[in-house]
Amino acid sequence: MQPGLRSDVVRDEYLKNQNFQVLRFWNGDVLGNPDGVAEVIAAAIPLSTPTPNPSPQGGGE
Repeated sequence: MQPGLRSDVVRDEYLKNQNFQVLRFWNGDVLGNPDGVAEVIAAAIPLSTPTPNPSPQGGGE
């Protein structure tokens, strides 16, 4: 395995262990089909994302 690919595997494994999903795109796809790339990214986002605890009521005044 090439050194760059090895570091990609290590980085991807670390991110997955931190509950991140890794998406990879070719440069040509990002430059030539940005709408398609955006659709793939949007489709990967869960419909109900967890939110942090709600802010206390009455804040920001």
